[in-house]
Amino acid sequence: MTTMVEVWRVPLDRAPDEHLRLESVLSADERERANRFRSEELRHRYGVAQSALRHLLARKLNRAAADLCFESGPAGKPVISPRQGTTTTHFNLSHSEDMALIAISGDRPLGIDIERYRKGIDVAMLTQQYFAPGEARQILSLPDAEQAQAFLTCWTRKEAYLKATGSGLSTPLDSFEVSALPGSAPRLLTVAGDAQAANRWRFVDLGDETYAATLVVETLDIKVTKHDFLAFPN
Repeated sequence: MTTMVEVWRVPLDRAPDEHLRLESVLSADERERANRFRSEELRHRYGVAQSALRHLLARKLNRAAADLCFESGPAGKPVISPRQGTTTTHFNLSHSEDMALIAISGDRPLGIDIERYRKGIDVAMLTQQYFAPGEARQILSLPDAEQAQAFLTCWTRKEAYLKATGSGLSTPLDSFEVSALPGSAPRLLTVAGDAQAANRWRFVDLGDETYAATLVVETLDIKVTKHDFLAFPN
């Protein structure tokens, strides 16, 4: 059976007069978290991302955006509270600088991650300390100018997988291996040395010239539809 997944691209920098309206649907906990960010820009970007998530889920579940209640899974992954009596809806949100990605599926666990390409990363130290040996070898075999992009590509594949499993960073990053290089087919190679465990996960590359981004879904077959979330409902 094919798993249908919606992926929404959400620009986070909005007109100043929009912020109060967008953030009005957030819960008290979400507002408190927003207030912990160190700058107004980061607070507003967080608020736009959470508001977009609420509006997309509300439309799918035929609820008011402000009425949705979330709970945290064992490793902190947000889920819709079962007290609301809704059927299971899997979703995940990731944002980097001025862009967010939101993935929604009706029936299968998923994770999504996005990272803006940037320089100044100590690739050798980070890959050797945290990544699987095969990933580190692939990345460090590249010319220096290409290593940062490869590192972030690999990072989003690993992070999206951890978010899909719901385990978060409680799972060591070097306990599983993904295809690491930009342009390579994104996939899970081994989990704790067991190649067969990788067969039930599908990876989708969502990156472009500015961002590395990956979607991971627990399914044998997947169809992804991509959308731009540009205008919020009034």
